[in-house]
Amino acid sequence: GDGLAEHCCLGFNATNIGTEITSSGGVVIQSNHIATDAKIKWAVAKTIVLEPVDTSFSAALDFDADYTFTSNPTGIRLGKTGNSATVTTSTAITSAGAIEIYAGTANVNSNLTAGSASTILVKADVAAIDTTKAISAPSGIVTITPATASRPIDLGSTTNLAAKLEVSDAELDTISAGTIRLGEGTNAGDIAVTSAISIASAKSSNFAIRTTGAINGSGTIGVVNLGLSATSINLSGTNSITGNLAVTVSGGTAPTFSSSTTYTPAGVDGIAADFGKATKITLTQTPTNQKQDVFMGVVFNPPPTATPRDKYDLVLQTQNSTATTVSSRS
Repeated sequence: GDGLAEHCCLGFNATNIGTEITSSGGVVIQSNHIATDAKIKWAVAKTIVLEPVDTSFSAALDFDADYTFTSNPTGIRLGKTGNSATVTTSTAITSAGAIEIYAGTANVNSNLTAGSASTILVKADVAAIDTTKAISAPSGIVTITPATASRPIDLGSTTNLAAKLEVSDAELDTISAGTIRLGEGTNAGDIAVTSAISIASAKSSNFAIRTTGAINGSGTIGVVNLGLSATSINLSGTNSITGNLAVTVSGGTAPTFSSSTTYTPAGVDGIAADFGKATKITLTQTPTNQKQDVFMGVVFNPPPTATPRDKYDLVLQTQNSTATTVSSRS
């Protein structure tokens, strides 16, 4: 079913004891201002959508304790692309499928639980996540990304005061998922890593950061598998990647990245491992302009050396598990 209104007050009745919304399919409620006057019990088999008629809600949407569920729907979406109003969740949301929140400011003050291998999306210019709550998408993907494509991201900030999408280490610690994504590739703002970020393998093995702008900063990242995709990348801190590392840049400057632990260049969340993956070999200290038999049984000093290099003409780092420099004296 669906409803369409400029102002929609759910749950209003003479006794103010609440309303049950029942559907064997999905429910879409479209209104620029959605509010509740009493308890709303959802008995909906498929997707529940609360979205504005126009591009944005005209008032904040509070998904609070007035909303209860008799069963888990196959998906929940609050807002839609372009919504600039605030969306707050203060009651636990559990879905058999995806959960999506579109907002100018998203206040995640409740547990969010998606179905196995499903997704959770928080698309907002400000995302304030209660660090005592849990965001869970078992074997799935949790994405935090700006609503405005050009908005920068501060990875490490513990406030929400700047004109940026600020995401702290503690906020990321609330997430359990197969993959955590920061940015989704259509965002163009720069991403600055400003503090130490550590993602426990028990929470997520994969962390993917994407922008068509730059990724830079002196903060460090610790995770099993890390993917970075940007126009340029300059992370000067000493990171800790123990599994796969996928780094690719679309600009003309080679990326800067280091790890204190051994990693393997391999794809992460669809990001190519161009950095650290040997694509050519350079030879040094090799004799030239001599007949082949002149070198038979000869000891070379210094020895010829074959050095693997990646797409960016960078020598493979010693922490790279595939790095091998070959030299021979005879």
